[in-house]
Amino acid sequence: MRVRASGGKPAIIMYMSGDNNLKPYIRREARKAVSEAQFYSDVNLAIEVDAGNTERIILRDGVLRRATQPEADMIDPEHLRDFLLWATNSVPSKEYVLILSSHSSYSGNIIKDKVSPSLRETILRFLGLTKSFMPYKKFLKILKDVQLNLRSKGKQISVLFVDACSMGTAEFIYELSGIVPFIVASPLTIGATGISISRLIQSINWSGASPSDMVSSQAGYPAVEALTAVNTKLFKYAMDELASLLDFIERKYPDAKKRMREIGERLRKLMNQEDPRGVPIGGVDLYELLRELGEAFPEEEARLLRIKKTLDQAILNYLNPKYKVLLAPRVRGSDLDRRLKLRERFGW
Repeated sequence: MRVRASGGKPAIIMYMSGDNNLKPYIRREARKAVSEAQFYSDVNLAIEVDAGNTERIILRDGVLRRATQPEADMIDPEHLRDFLLWATNSVPSKEYVLILSSHSSYSGNIIKDKVSPSLRETILRFLGLTKSFMPYKKFLKILKDVQLNLRSKGKQISVLFVDACSMGTAEFIYELSGIVPFIVASPLTIGATGISISRLIQSINWSGASPSDMVSSQAGYPAVEALTAVNTKLFKYAMDELASLLDFIERKYPDAKKRMREIGERLRKLMNQEDPRGVPIGGVDLYELLRELGEAFPEEEARLLRIKKTLDQAILNYLNPKYKVLLAPRVRGSDLDRRLKLRERFGW
């Protein structure tokens, strides 16, 4: 599968929330992205960057335009909708790559706006009531609405590229199926310097670039050693097959719950491990779960191998084979959790 801008120039749209401690990085990457896009004359670009002040930038057919905007609330879903509609109208194309640059969290939140040092903000964050993040469910709803509008016109956002921590998780990818064909993200915490967006633009061959090319281009960046490109439709198919197998196992084996709890206890230890940079992983590798299930239920090896084969097809590329896609049990209320019954079965 290649992302090809048939019938129009390719376009990159970027939503960059840096009105926080990411400000220097966001400003630098926005500037470098424009510079790279200007160098490749057939690249059209639409950006909103909030890094001290809010600015919208358009590069279309080699002409650069900038406009200062009122201070933006980057976590407002309706503001995101407005941006996506503005961007896709400003740089018409058949195919778009949407890049999000922001903070995110293991709890399933994405796109952070201001960081407040106040005691009130600290208390709200501790209680889980802070509104400084956009819940990923709201993000997905807006993305789905915009995508339906684009597809009615023969267009689509083909790739979601997330420059934020922990969004290459199984829970998030599962819910993207039917919304965006491909996601490129990291299941781990990304270092303070983030992903080099300008390097991404350099990597794309504008006669048609594959999502896996985007991953390969990032080699040498230690902060994104687990960057993964995933076909969301195939990934959902594999997870639905796994859910069906787990249902079957529970019906077939009288001691299935006991065995699954034992698997859960062993894998729980992985959540407390650290990646090569000393950052907590906070999740369970999906392939490790399949391996454990194969050892606990050897009679189901053939079905597990079919699921693994589908996963291998879904995961297009990755930089660190140890962390391809992580299950993130801290993401509450996800569709995948309900489908696989992870907490109920494995005690997470």
